[in-house]
Amino acid sequence: MVKNEMKEGCALAAVAAVGAASAQVTLYGKVDMGVGTTTLTNGASTTVVNSGQFNGSRFGLKGSDDLGAGMSMSFQMEAGLNADKGSSGQGGLLFGRQIYVSLNTAAGNISAGRQYTPGDSAMCGVDLSGCAGAAGGALYATYMSNAATGDGFGNSRQDNSVAYTLPGGLGGLMGQVMLAPDESGATAANDFKGVWLGYVARPFAIHGAYEMSTAVGANTQRSAFLGTTYNAGFATVGLSTNVGTNAALTDDVGYAVQLAMPLGPINAIAAFATETSTAAQAAASAKTAAWSIQGVYALSKKSRAYAGYTSKNDTAAAANSPAITSTTLAFGMQTDF
Repeated sequence: MVKNEMKEGCALAAVAAVGAASAQVTLYGKVDMGVGTTTLTNGASTTVVNSGQFNGSRFGLKGSDDLGAGMSMSFQMEAGLNADKGSSGQGGLLFGRQIYVSLNTAAGNISAGRQYTPGDSAMCGVDLSGCAGAAGGALYATYMSNAATGDGFGNSRQDNSVAYTLPGGLGGLMGQVMLAPDESGATAANDFKGVWLGYVARPFAIHGAYEMSTAVGANTQRSAFLGTTYNAGFATVGLSTNVGTNAALTDDVGYAVQLAMPLGPINAIAAFATETSTAAQAAASAKTAAWSIQGVYALSKKSRAYAGYTSKNDTAAAANSPAITSTTLAFGMQTDF
C-alpha cells in the first residue's frame, strides 16, 4: 500500500514537473479560408476555395526560459498550412513560416534560424493591411509580390540567418541587422545581408530597410524600402516606396498609398500601388498598377469575416503588347487560437 502511494506520488510529481516545464510554451495558430473569383480582360474567370485569402493559415509553438540576470532564451516554430488541402505551406517545409532560437538580453537579441527578413519587417511596419489582404490587395498585386520573384525588396524569409535585434525601451526606435552566409562552399555565393530601422512615435511611424544578395559570377541583387504612416484619429494614411535591381540588372521601382478608416464595426482599407520594371538595355518598361478595397468585420476578439476587391493592370515591355486587366473578388473568414 505504501509503495503504491509512493508510486502514485512520484507519478503526480512527474506530471506536475512536466506541466511546470511546459507552462511557458504557447501553442497558437490561425485558420483562414475564403472563396475568390479572378476575371481576365478576355472574360475568362477562375473561382477557387483557398486557404489564406487574407492571412496565411498556420500553427506554431513559442516559449522562453528565464536565465536570470535579465537574460532569457526563447524560441518560435511556425508552420504554414494549406487549410483547403490539409497540406504544408511554403513548398512543404515543416516550419516554413519561421523557426529560430534567440538569446535575449538588455543589450538586444541574437537569433538564428529561418527568419523574416529586415525588408519584410519594415514593410509590415507600415502596411495598413498588416501584410495581408483579401483578394491580394494593391500592394501584393504589385511590388509586394516580388517577395517571390526577388526583383523588388527581396525574399520575405531567409534561411540560415543570424540576426541582431535592438532591445525594446529605446523610445520608439527599433531595428535589426541580418546576415545569412551561403552554405555551398563557394566564395560569397548567395550571401545575404540586410538592415532594418524603424521609429514609432504615435501617431507617426517610419520604417526603412536595405538588403543585398551576392552570388558568384553574377551581379549583386539590391533592394531598398521606405514607408511611413500617420494616424489622424478618424483615419490612417500610409505612403511607401521601394527600389531594387536583381541579378539580371532589371531595375524595379514601386510606389503605394493606403488609407484605413473604421466604418462602424468594419475596418476599411483602400490602396493604390504601381510598379515599373526595366530590363537592362531595354527600350521600354513593364508596368503594373493596381487598386484595391478591403473590409474586415470583427466577429469577436479572435474571429473575423472579410471581403476584398482588387483590380490590376499589366502592361508588358514589348512593343504593341496589349494591357492585361484582371479583377479579383474574395470573401472569407478566419479564427485564431
